[in-house]
Amino acid sequence: MNKNLLAFLVFGCFFSSVAFTQSSFLDSTFANNGNALISLNINGNYCQLNHAALQSDGKIIAVGETAIVGVGSRAVAVRLLANGMPDITFGDNGEWVSADAFFLFANEVLVQPDDKILITGWGAGIGKVARLNPDGTYDSSFGTNGTASFNIWGGGANIMIDMELQSDGKLLVSGYKAPESAVVRLNTNGTLDNTFGTAGKVIVKPSLFGTGANYVYGLKIGLTSDQSVVVSGVYSHPTKPAPGFVIKYNVNGQIDPSFGENGIAEFYRLEQQISDLFVLPNDEILVLCDLRDPVDNYPRVSLVKWLPNGKIDSSFANQGYGHLTVGQNGAYNHNGYLQPDGKVVVLGLWAFPTSPDSKPSMSRFNADGSMDLSFGINGLVTTAGLENTGFNNGLVQPDGKIVAVTSYGENDAVYGNIRRYKPFMTLGAFEAASRISATFLYPNPVYDQTLNISYELQEASNVKIDLFNVKGELVTTLLNAPRKSGKNEEVINLPDLLVTGAYFLQIQSERGRATVKFLQAGQ
Repeated sequence: MNKNLLAFLVFGCFFSSVAFTQSSFLDSTFANNGNALISLNINGNYCQLNHAALQSDGKIIAVGETAIVGVGSRAVAVRLLANGMPDITFGDNGEWVSADAFFLFANEVLVQPDDKILITGWGAGIGKVARLNPDGTYDSSFGTNGTASFNIWGGGANIMIDMELQSDGKLLVSGYKAPESAVVRLNTNGTLDNTFGTAGKVIVKPSLFGTGANYVYGLKIGLTSDQSVVVSGVYSHPTKPAPGFVIKYNVNGQIDPSFGENGIAEFYRLEQQISDLFVLPNDEILVLCDLRDPVDNYPRVSLVKWLPNGKIDSSFANQGYGHLTVGQNGAYNHNGYLQPDGKVVVLGLWAFPTSPDSKPSMSRFNADGSMDLSFGINGLVTTAGLENTGFNNGLVQPDGKIVAVTSYGENDAVYGNIRRYKPFMTLGAFEAASRISATFLYPNPVYDQTLNISYELQEASNVKIDLFNVKGELVTTLLNAPRKSGKNEEVINLPDLLVTGAYFLQIQSERGRATVKFLQAGQ
């Protein structure tokens, strides 16, 4: 194995004949036919990747942990070029290893608007956030030599779970130490923000949920349009059936009593901790979680929606609760990614009645909470060869391609694994949040070569319209020209002899993207 840079190994025949059509979803232009299998310079036998983020230039940065002989665990980050190859300009030949001997595990990464990189995790009972320059060196203006350390409870394990960057550059970080959870806010220099909560901290205690409550954990964070803080987690209780909660805090860290019941909205039958939390542009709230089915008691991947006032949105899915329905025999260890059109891609570990092994899988919720059956094959993408290893994290690129992160064990070694999937799986009609709205296409189906498109731009911009086939392959660019703000109408001449079938038009401005599907019915 070449230890001079990140080594990418060939996966071999991981796709069985049953899963062959699933393998065609991988983006063959990325790394080795869609797979980047990562072995570190510092320890070629251990690389656990937990989370990834996308930079503005299309590079992918992933974080996790490694083990150094004679030293022990250390937080680690790697960066890939947009084509999946190692970016050797980052850190030390493509990887960063924490210089802080007590920063052992990295759980999440964010990229700031200026392309500086935030990495959170923990070690030796202390919460940690490192900030790196775009080249992978420490930003010495943050914390101490580039790392902020905080001991929320004054001793014991401070395990960091999630982080969210405010519009003013301040950073929210959540964590827990049994039986409590907390959110801290850091200033842009890494110090605690004393204007938030008490001395920069908001502690979520079991007593907040009444007599008998215990062990609050797993806080996920979101921000509303006015930068109010929303958190979701779970707690244990001797009589309530596996309760979960959503709490809204004002910008100063005080509970907002106008939300839910005195600032708290509760729900029940949770299988484990909250997987993800999303705040929509209109301040409605989505929580991704596992809920036990009341009939067969199996955990189902579920999406729950609240209105901005903390009341369940009864118009969403089934009285506010959406569930994936692909015949799973249980689903675990998943996370999600909110698309600009309100759809949610879910990545995790699925169990199936027909298989003894669980598999890393992906599905997608429509914006109304129903399952998107146009995604993958009948709403599902599974991965053979990585049985009982789920996807740890994922993201959707602006071009619609999906990046999935996990790790793979082989011959007593653990390799980081980053996969990229084709874009056609994630195309949908984007709403106003993308700065392109009121997209309308006619006729549909199309019987000749002429297609009319009407759309609105929130601001003047260059507009590019690309035509894709159902494999996610670019057929041609139909338009690339400046357009005015407001309503625009285009008369598009499609290519000659376009094969009958489904196609996608991607309309992209300088600030957003919309995608619409149409059928070519023949000429």
